[in-house]
This record gives sequence, structure tokens and C-alpha cells, in this order.
Amino acid sequence: MEIKVTCSEIIKPSKPTSPENKTHNLSIFDVFQRNFYFPVILFYPTFTNPNNNLTHSLSEALNIFYPLAGRRNDLVSVSCNDEGALYNEATVNTTISDFLNPPNLESLNKLLPCEPHHKIIHSPPKEEESKSLPHLMI
Repeated sequence: MEIKVTCSEIIKPSKPTSPENKTHNLSIFDVFQRNFYFPVILFYPTFTNPNNNLTHSLSEALNIFYPLAGRRNDLVSVSCNDEGALYNEATVNTTISDFLNPPNLESLNKLLPCEPHHKIIHSPPKEEESKSLPHLMI
């Protein structure tokens, strides 16, 4: 199976975050929560090009969910600095039925923008590393 990444870019909010929302303080639940990564893979027919719609919609959504476009400031807050979310798109030279019948999780993991959650939970990024990671990777 050959995977070709066709798009990998940082999508920023379409409007800057207002000054009063530049720092988002985390709740006590967020502070003590471990890193979570929920992998989702979306499949599209080859004749469509969802990229423009998805990137535009993501840019608009980041205006409302502005902490997702920021970076971790410290253990208790997020700097809502509009650095953006990571957006990836790829093509695969196989059919979806070949790919999923039977499902091969290792092959599916190759389509994710970062390591699967079980690897992140067992060795979470250091505090300094987590400050540079996007909160949202698509």
C-alpha cells in the first residue's frame, strides 16, 4: 500500500482571536486529564476534492473554538495565539474494500497525523514539547 500525502498545512482561524480571549484557563478537569488523541479517518471517493471546503470550514470553526488554534501556555492555560490546527490529506493506491477487509490497524495507523493514542498515553510528550504541538490535528 502506497500512501501519498497530498496536503499538509497549518490552518489558522479566518479572524484573529480578540485580545480578551488570548488566554484560556483550563478547568481543574482539564489540568488533571491525560493527553487524549481520538483518531478518526475519513474516506472520500476519488472524484471529489473536499480540500477547499474542509480547510475553509475549519478556518471558520476555529473562530468559535479558538483554544483549538492555540498552544499550551503552561500546565493550567492555553495561549490562544491563532497558530492554527494541522490539516493533512492523503491518497492511497488501493480500494477501500481491500483496505478494510479484514481491517489492518497497522495500515490504518499510517494514515493518522501522529502516533495512535495508546503510544501517546504511555509516553506523553514532555511539557516543553506539548507547548509546540497543535491541539487539533486533522
